[in-house]
Amino acid sequence: METITKFFKEERDPLFRRGEVKGRQEEAISIATKMKNEGIPLAQIAKFTKLPSEEIEKL
Repeated sequence: METITKFFKEERDPLFRRGEVKGRQEEAISIATKMKNEGIPLAQIAKFTKLPSEEIEKL
């Protein structure tokens, strides 16, 4: 029962969700960096990672 309560509390907690979003963004940046190092065009990297081209150029 405690696990279920914790789950619902985390799902409703905006700070918990922000952490999840930040983790996904960090993962996208990591993937974009690897793709850029492989010479994949910025437009394709932006398409697959959903990151803005300006941010990818900075990597």
